Amino acid sequence: MNLQQAGEYLDTLDAVEVEVVALQQRQAAINPAVSVPRLDLYTSKRPIVRLDKPAPAGPHADESSLRFTWEYRSPEYYDGGGRRWWWSSPTMRPSLCPMALHNGSSIVVCRGSLSGQKMFLGIKLLLKRTCRCIIHKSDRGIGGAMEAVAKMEGIAASKQVGVARSNQVWAYVIIGFLTLLTMASYAVHEYYIYVAAYIWFGFVYGMCLQYGRFCFSSAFRDLFAVGVPRMAVGIMIAMILFGAVSAFVTATGNSTYHAAPYGWHAVIAGVVFGVGMVLTGGCASGSLYKAGEGNVTAMLVVVSISTSLAIFADIGGWLNALVPNSWHESALAKGLPAELTVGDGWLDQYLAGHVWNQPILTYSEWLGLTGPWVSAYVGSVLVGIVLPASVLLVVVYVIWYRKGYLRKRAEEGKQHEGFATELTGYWSMIAASKRTAIAGLILGIAAGLHMYVMNGIQLKFGVQNFGSILKELGYTAGLSYKGTVFDPGYWYVTTQEAQWFGWLFNKLGWDNTHNIFFGYENGLPNPLLNPAGWMSIALICGAAVMALLNNEFKWKKTSPELAMWAIIGGTLMGIGSRLGLGCNVGAFFVRVSQGDVSGWLFGIGMVGGAYLGVKFFNWWTERKMAREMAAFEL
Repeated sequence: MNLQQAGEYLDTLDAVEVEVVALQQRQAAINPAVSVPRLDLYTSKRPIVRLDKPAPAGPHADESSLRFTWEYRSPEYYDGGGRRWWWSSPTMRPSLCPMALHNGSSIVVCRGSLSGQKMFLGIKLLLKRTCRCIIHKSDRGIGGAMEAVAKMEGIAASKQVGVARSNQVWAYVIIGFLTLLTMASYAVHEYYIYVAAYIWFGFVYGMCLQYGRFCFSSAFRDLFAVGVPRMAVGIMIAMILFGAVSAFVTATGNSTYHAAPYGWHAVIAGVVFGVGMVLTGGCASGSLYKAGEGNVTAMLVVVSISTSLAIFADIGGWLNALVPNSWHESALAKGLPAELTVGDGWLDQYLAGHVWNQPILTYSEWLGLTGPWVSAYVGSVLVGIVLPASVLLVVVYVIWYRKGYLRKRAEEGKQHEGFATELTGYWSMIAASKRTAIAGLILGIAAGLHMYVMNGIQLKFGVQNFGSILKELGYTAGLSYKGTVFDPGYWYVTTQEAQWFGWLFNKLGWDNTHNIFFGYENGLPNPLLNPAGWMSIALICGAAVMALLNNEFKWKKTSPELAMWAIIGGTLMGIGSRLGLGCNVGAFFVRVSQGDVSGWLFGIGMVGGAYLGVKFFNWWTERKMAREMAAFEL
């Protein structure tokens, strides 16, 4: 790992400023805090270095589960054409740089030695590129070099007050484009208000996701790797609020949701998806909003998910040999249209021959509740969301939050025993991140209102699917066998992105319209006429606007290693989302919020997969750094 990846990790945290503590090393000629300006190149957060407080010691610093190395290759003209590390210093030996997150504080540790003169030159060169680091001086500092950094910070900080002018302009351009698109399409025909609804709800989703740094991958990674429950808490809050709003929609008969089959397939799909999202560093929705921040790796993840899903939906051949005969016979017995080659293709036979045979159940049905309001609020919300979410949050509190909270209270001389203290700690965990909580609140309400609005538009036009509107407008190309297109009526991702690439493959000559995924219901409409597709585009736009207005937009190039993990992890997420009939949003967030039993099953698998992914990355990082250290010792 390196400082670029450290910066990308810091960008996932719910903070504007991040404290960086550089541990002093024996036989070091300089303060290793000089690494901070280089770290600042790769993060939109504002690093703060305090030289007037003792650096932490012990396992928190030396045995972190997240470690980064700081390396710098000196330009050849500084060393007479030779190639050496660290400003050509023959005494320099790069070393391990652990980075960990503990109770909201990030620690980046860098070790090394340089001559003071060359170190000062290094800082000046870095500051010419960019530096927004706050340096708190002390008599234990490194003299004039740190004063120079502090002075440069004063100049840079003055430029960071408020929103940059260029950011404001680009934010207005994006909003103006979506507004103009809405007005122009409505001027063509009022039917296009259907697409506009998807656009603006997608825009809200993007703003909420970016504002709260809302990512399911971050939630599980932070929890398992560094014991930070912030994002997991935010997800639970959003699900409860979404469930409360959508329960009203369901009780009034305006819901567009349909429950999914449940079984072991949901758990297995969750595991595959969970491993993939940890490898990529972002879930399906998280990758979309990070793409809106200018993250090229996240863009590559979106492409990888979409292409793998589009290919997996239609691929057969040798994969047919892996299909159990019972699935094959069951799929053929479904009596599906002859235009669909349901007997050829692994996914088709998996769906029609296995998944469709599984039961469908909601918590209200399981409890035998009758009446729309009781079923919605007691069955779906109370039993299906609030109670399990509360229990899970208690587990998170006891395992990951409680010890640090009680220790902090003891250090402050406050009461740290008793039931009242435990309740206070539990609430402190929930309210620890206002940004994530606010984002979860708005996201949950918006997702519920989305269902209500889409049902209202369908009633207004007398349709149940946007495919009927396309036929009215004279667009029949790309419709499914049923004359429909993918039109969930609520927040959803992955399927519409797969349609983009499926449509592209089709235009390039791939006959991929005879499978269940594209041919039976979802169709392959032109991306310009894909309502759910516009929701994803608007989500990226909403995230971009929020990032611009918070001075957090930054083009971040990928690297060969990050690209490799993006492709591998994205492929796993694409496959997992098809096995589970949805991703972290459609198969988990939405289904749990609707009281669908299959939602928690996918979530259990996703948590397990994320845990395996974190363990794998720890192993991979240890091996990689051991090889690097061995090479440095040669």
